[in-house]
Amino acid sequence: MVVGITVAAGHALSRSSEQGVSGTARQSSQASGGTFPGDIYPETGNCFPAIKREYVWTADEPAAQKAGLEQQIIDTVKYRRPLTTLGEKEALIVQLRRDSIGKHKVGSETFARAVKLFWKSGSRQHCFPDVVSLMGDYAATTILLNVADQHVRPRDRSLLPIP
Repeated sequence: MVVGITVAAGHALSRSSEQGVSGTARQSSQASGGTFPGDIYPETGNCFPAIKREYVWTADEPAAQKAGLEQQIIDTVKYRRPLTTLGEKEALIVQLRRDSIGKHKVGSETFARAVKLFWKSGSRQHCFPDVVSLMGDYAATTILLNVADQHVRPRDRSLLPIP
């Protein structure tokens, strides 16, 4: 599950950084020497007051490390590297994310592999829908971050490479 969280979180923050800061906020921020516009809360870096959720990469990467996720898996997602160095399950989860969110379609072969690997017939281990639902939760978080014009707080350092 941590892999799914890391995969989806990586997409959430990378999409936010790719889209950049809105024109007004960027102009105001640049004009004032790095301070936020008046409608941005300094503690959150966006238009919403602080909430107790950690769904951005800069928060999730350290959490994934603490949970024991291998740095190689984190870096594969973070830097969009080929999946050849990952285990079968990890590579399949990353591929599901890349296809479903990046391409907006999961191919029949990838779907069949995921069902075979994650949906054990006759048992209660049906983690395939859980993984996909978790990815959907992070996609929803992406929308919230985009609407809120999310910034990395000045006291934090972005852990994603910015193109």
